[in-house]
Amino acid sequence: MIRTGILFNTGILALPGGGLVQAQSDESIFKFCKKGDCTDCPVGLTTAGTGYPKCVIYNSDDVFRGLEFEPSEGGGYHPYLNIPQPDPTCRIIVKSPANTDMLGCGAVMASFSNRQCAVLNIDQTFMVQFCCGFDDCRAAGAVKVRRDGIVGPVEPSDFPTLSPHAKRSSGGVVMLQYPNGTIIQPLQVGPPAGLKTVKKSIAQSLKKRSCDAGWEPVEGKEDYTRPADNTQIVAREVTGPGEITIAETREQSFTTTMNLGFADIVSFGIGFEMTESKSDSSEHKMSIGEGQSGSVGFTSHMRCSEGRGHCDGEEFNGEVCTPVIIKQNGKDTIDGRYQVIINS
Repeated sequence: MIRTGILFNTGILALPGGGLVQAQSDESIFKFCKKGDCTDCPVGLTTAGTGYPKCVIYNSDDVFRGLEFEPSEGGGYHPYLNIPQPDPTCRIIVKSPANTDMLGCGAVMASFSNRQCAVLNIDQTFMVQFCCGFDDCRAAGAVKVRRDGIVGPVEPSDFPTLSPHAKRSSGGVVMLQYPNGTIIQPLQVGPPAGLKTVKKSIAQSLKKRSCDAGWEPVEGKEDYTRPADNTQIVAREVTGPGEITIAETREQSFTTTMNLGFADIVSFGIGFEMTESKSDSSEHKMSIGEGQSGSVGFTSHMRCSEGRGHCDGEEFNGEVCTPVIIKQNGKDTIDGRYQVIINS
């Protein structure tokens, strides 16, 4: 079962960070707190029925502003999330930034299966989901850090206590409310975007077609930027406060929802330069805030256009994205977001 949470306000105070400290509260409700021992918690989460796969997205300012939470560099906040011990088959998932246009409605920044008091670095938008069972937790985006350095979905082996009948469980959207029971109004409510990418290996194997120049973009979707659907782990077991230097190679390829290869996409004349694939080993310095602990994930920024084109007399509709390349110290580098990912 997957539930989306509702935020309620109970009165909290915050510190910068994004790591784990031992939970002190025995209460059964999830709360956003202002102190490292997960006390002084003015915002709470409450389930609002099943509702999956709909997503409930919150604006951080709408939730935390005026409650003395410490702001984060990305325009969000640094709350502590108090997580009581979930049932053995359940996880709570935090996604930030979040948007119904994003795959799964957001980038997973934390996935918890144990009792924790976790300090989070929440962006300007976020959402919280609660899931139980392998099938729904995988659908909700519960993740683990794999040995190959990729943030991957959970597997059946991550739910050893489940019987075969329990692997189809439940979940939903978590809503937010204040201590007096007032529900905090979300920014967005809607279904998540579908899978937007075609794997590079598949796209490269496609036979070249005769495609016409003359890409016809959808109004309002001519040229926009969004996070990539994949996240790569570029540093492990980091703990703040301090600064780290990331030298792990980052890679990003073009993506498309259409069954076409890179040369076909270029033939359309999208309106901006396309890059088939980019590898970047340049060093990147990152500050790890006090209390932050986990792995560092890198998510590329993608420049996209949605529209239609024609190949061999056939019409193709969909999205095309290319990694955003910027100049740093005279070198071409992949632009993107680095953030600490907590997985317990």
